[in-house]
Parts: sequence; structure tokens; C-alpha cells
Amino acid sequence: MIFEILAYITGALIVINGLFIFIFPQRNRTMIFKLINDVMTALNGIFIYYISYNPLILVSVGTCTIGIFRDIVFGLREKYKTLNHIAWPIAFATINLCSLFLTYTGFMSVMPVVGTAVSCMTLYFYDQRIAKSGAIFCQTVYVIYFAVLISSTGALTIFSLIAASTTLLGSIIGLIYILVHKNKNSNEKIMQENQNNEMIIKEAK
Repeated sequence: MIFEILAYITGALIVINGLFIFIFPQRNRTMIFKLINDVMTALNGIFIYYISYNPLILVSVGTCTIGIFRDIVFGLREKYKTLNHIAWPIAFATINLCSLFLTYTGFMSVMPVVGTAVSCMTLYFYDQRIAKSGAIFCQTVYVIYFAVLISSTGALTIFSLIAASTTLLGSIIGLIYILVHKNKNSNEKIMQENQNNEMIIKEAK
């Protein structure tokens, strides 16, 4: 009973947190919300496992545990130069893929591992367009993954499905915001240059 209550509580927190992970253009906010999300998702997976004993849940727990260390390393990039090496995202992505040897239970167990591996690579970049694009791919994979799991884990996985969906929505909104904002800045810069050119021409006349 206690595990079920804890699963619902952490599931609700994941849903609320999920929307804010990639919706902000600032990278530091993304890393903070991502760390909170991975900790809550790992705990939620542990609680659900002790209720359903579904081995597929352990795949999600494993990838989230790796994600916690990844979030810490990526979040400290600006503070420690040694964490800026491209070897870090490659190492985390490789660890995720290698975890399949321990967690493989069929095709479905491959999905979260591949999704997280892609996220490991894209989340490393300072360019938030790349990070959010990777998040869209990763969360789409997780939406499919959790949708399939519902048949065997029941209502408890609905929170995870909703959380993945809200994170996907937040990633899409965040990417659109960045693209629109960038285009707006580009248009304003072009308009300013055109106005300056017109002033130069008038002064020349």
C-alpha cells in the first residue's frame, strides 16, 4: 500500500515538473528541472516495480539513474572545464546502450535506452535548439513506451505517460519559442540595417 501511495505522489510531481524542463530557453533552468525529473522518475519506477514486478520498469529506472549523473556533469560544465570534453556525452550515451546487456527483455526494452542515448548527446550542447530537438525525439519514444506498458502495469504508469506527454509538449513549445524569437531578432536586425542604409543614402544625396 505504501509503495502505491508513493508511486502516485512521485507520479504527480513528475507530471507537474515535466512541463517546465524544456520550456525555458535558459540552459541552467533546463538542467535543474531535468535533474529533478530524473530523480523523481527513478524513484517512481522503483515504487512501481515493487507493486507490479515488471522487469521493463527496471529499464526506465536504470536509464534515469544514469541520467542523474549525466545531469550533474552537464550542469557543472560552466564551472569545471574538464567537464566540457565531448567524451562525456559519448560516454553516457555508450553506458546507456551497454546497459541493454543487463536490461534487455525484448524490443520494448530497447526504446527508452535509445531515446535516452540520443538525449545524452543533444543535452550536452549549449544550443538549446539541439537540446530541445533531442528531447522531442526522446519523449516521443517514452510516450510510446509507457503507452504499451499500461496494459501490464495499469493506472500507475498513466502518470509516467502523462509526464512524458507534458515534457514532449514543453519541448515543442520551447523549441518554437526559440525559433520564433531568433527569427524576430533576425528580422529586427535586418530592419535596423535597412534603416541605417536608407539614412546613409539620404545623407549622401
